[in-house]
Amino acid sequence: MRKSPLAFVALTVLLTMQALVFGGGTAHAQYLQRTDRVSLETAIRNAAAELSRMFGSDAVIAVLSMEACTVGMSDYLIDNMIVTFEGAGEFSVVDRERLDLLTHGTAFPTYLEAGADSAMAIGWLLGVNAIVTGVFEPHWDFYRFRVSVIDMRTAATLDLYTTYVENDIVIALLQGRLTRNHFSYRMRQATMLLNFLPGFGSFVIMGDTFGGVVQLVAGAAGLGMIFAGLESSASWHEDMLMGGVVLMGIQFVFNVVRSLSYMRHAPVVFGTALDVNGTRMSAGTGGGWFSLSHTMRF
Repeated sequence: MRKSPLAFVALTVLLTMQALVFGGGTAHAQYLQRTDRVSLETAIRNAAAELSRMFGSDAVIAVLSMEACTVGMSDYLIDNMIVTFEGAGEFSVVDRERLDLLTHGTAFPTYLEAGADSAMAIGWLLGVNAIVTGVFEPHWDFYRFRVSVIDMRTAATLDLYTTYVENDIVIALLQGRLTRNHFSYRMRQATMLLNFLPGFGSFVIMGDTFGGVVQLVAGAAGLGMIFAGLESSASWHEDMLMGGVVLMGIQFVFNVVRSLSYMRHAPVVFGTALDVNGTRMSAGTGGGWFSLSHTMRF
């Protein structure tokens, strides 16, 4: 039988996509198994406890900056690191009001990790012995929290603490990405069924423009190739049919995955009190307000 170049290319693309998805998923799972993850509160508490061991009773430190995805997340980390350090030893910690007064006056970005030079300059103005700075960054579906201490005398990093943080509702709230699931399982099933007319269910039920367009393009191209193959000469018949089937298969797989996983990005409506990782917050389906407070335990 004559080999079909177009079908061969299409099948290669499909197999490559499957290998990337399943291979990446396997590597991801193995990486997660090697990683111990904690709550954000635990990460802050452990970092302060570990790093505070190097400070004597006469030391003065400042939590200068925490790089994060949002300014709100950065402010939360700085505030809670200050509170935790204050209860972790007999050394002194620069309070947030004094820190803000200086950093605002010098236009220093506390939401970015401080380099040695900038840390030295701010630290000299604050009159401290050491500067604490850090980074809170995404790694797959969790976060890495890295905190370092910079010595004011030598500009060297005295110590470094790294931990991995669970991606939970507290972090989602602080980063402004809490979403509400508008779609029931029946709605998702109906979307999948209507998407046999490529993209129709995604447009009508979910309002998912991206998912609908991808399915429409793939499905229309696949159907077009199938019909063209039926009408084509013998030399192109097999190529067109196989290419069309592969494209329709890709559209079907995308339809199932997208219909089951798509979330409409909308603000969470708060109302019911929850207690997550020691952080008390209000969330639910009530009015349009929320509150967030944090309790440290020593």
